[in-house]
Amino acid sequence: RRLEVNPNSGEAHRQLGEIYFLQGRHDEALTEFSVAAWLDPGDARAHAAAAHVHMRASRYVEAVAAARRALELDADHRQARYALGIALMRTGDVDRGARELATFERMEAAAAAADRRAFQLDALRREASRAPAERAVALLEEALAIDPQDARSQRDLGAALLRARRPNDAIPHLLAAQRAAETLDGF
Repeated sequence: RRLEVNPNSGEAHRQLGEIYFLQGRHDEALTEFSVAAWLDPGDARAHAAAAHVHMRASRYVEAVAAARRALELDADHRQARYALGIALMRTGDVDRGARELATFERMEAAAAAADRRAFQLDALRREASRAPAERAVALLEEALAIDPQDARSQRDLGAALLRARRPNDAIPHLLAAQRAAETLDGF
């Protein structure tokens, strides 16, 4: 339906391609990914998805080309990195393939660590939102220790310090938050 309304939506074509891919309809998926890449040449996800279709069809040279194009657009695209590594291995370029897969594994580990950190921060923030003022301060100090550069943690800690009637302690945190990312609440 989205394509009926806007047939030039690269995102809609890519999403339709993803559905076809999950259904095992590889030719249709590749068509949709190709249209998405044509409509939006900067869509790394469309190129990476095309690489995966080519891999399923054992077209490894094409998979390498599509994955490389995706990585030219977004060097941090993990699925493209994985596709490139596997496709290179299957074309006989074992050393390069192994290097790409090692890079993919490092990227996956970093993403998992970031997810764990985000989960911890969210849990601390949720608990702090229900806690009395001084307990909220302690929880938000813990959150800030996890990610000292996080503007939201700085701002939340500053607000908790204000609620705890410690404005002099709040000011540096609120100023740091504003320097990192200005908001109306921060002002």
